Amino acid sequence: MPGHARVGEVLNYTERSLEPVFRRVYRTLLPGGLFVLDLAGPGRLPHGGPARNWWEGEDWAILVETQADPRRRLLTRRVITFRRTGGGWRRGEETHRQRLHPPSQIAAGLRRAGFRVRVRRGYAGDRFAPGHYVMVASRPCSPSARPRRGTGAD
Repeated sequence: MPGHARVGEVLNYTERSLEPVFRRVYRTLLPGGLFVLDLAGPGRLPHGGPARNWWEGEDWAILVETQADPRRRLLTRRVITFRRTGGGWRRGEETHRQRLHPPSQIAAGLRRAGFRVRVRRGYAGDRFAPGHYVMVASRPCSPSARPRRGTGAD
């Protein structure tokens, strides 16, 4: 995506509520400012998996196995990397676990923080796979637009 930056599902990695983050971002933005993020949601792995993918270059390879647990709203990716170093190969392995957030719940949390929200299926013509979506949250320009009270402490 030339000219575009992706947030890369970073907020899916936390176990905590996202609403304190939304409130802090709202307070930080100037009126008219945008908070744009992409998230993984239910359906990110349509059949639950496992799904296996790989990518390779002349001196590297990445293998990924992805599984979903719809009941727990959890996506797990096992990533194995190989990189040529000198005369051999260096192997690495890591596991990524992401909470899957339904778009309706994230949109509601952003609205409680005071944002106006639009849900998109990708960035600038780049349509995402199922279960991956973009939130475009704008802080209203109007001083009369205020966040809802009683949403909890930061």
